[in-house]
Amino acid sequence: MSNPPPSRFTTGNQTTHERLTTNTVGLVALSDFRKRRAEVLEQQEREHYEFYFFIINKTLGPGNRPLFNYSVEAPPKKEEGGTEAGAPGGLLHRAGEQERAAQIQALEGAQDDPNMTKVVDRRWYERNKHIYPASIWQEYEPDKDYSKEVSRDQGGNTFFYSR
Repeated sequence: MSNPPPSRFTTGNQTTHERLTTNTVGLVALSDFRKRRAEVLEQQEREHYEFYFFIINKTLGPGNRPLFNYSVEAPPKKEEGGTEAGAPGGLLHRAGEQERAAQIQALEGAQDDPNMTKVVDRRWYERNKHIYPASIWQEYEPDKDYSKEVSRDQGGNTFFYSR
């Protein structure tokens, strides 16, 4: 690093003095860093979005495709008759499917619409209650008719879900 050139100063009695001064370029004080950090954080807060914003507004992504392509309709059921390479003729595969289907049908609530089912295991609830929308979680009451209930947040505002 080279030495900086000397600076000339003139005093009030018109005498000239030469003094070596150092001007450091690029070094800033800690308060400048704190100020800049506050500005960056403030800017990030203004530009903060949640996944909910993109899902509800059906935001388009690359290729004009929705970022979250969720549908309220159930996916179409797969056609029977396809065979897999591991099962000759598909006989073993189909027998296993029937056995699993019988086990699933024996479960409580298997016939209910999965989109409308809101009853969850307490352990799952305790593990996931921090996830949005936590403000509308409520304890299950067996005597309450949930089919006619309107979803509202804690402020009393009604949720409107678009199709």
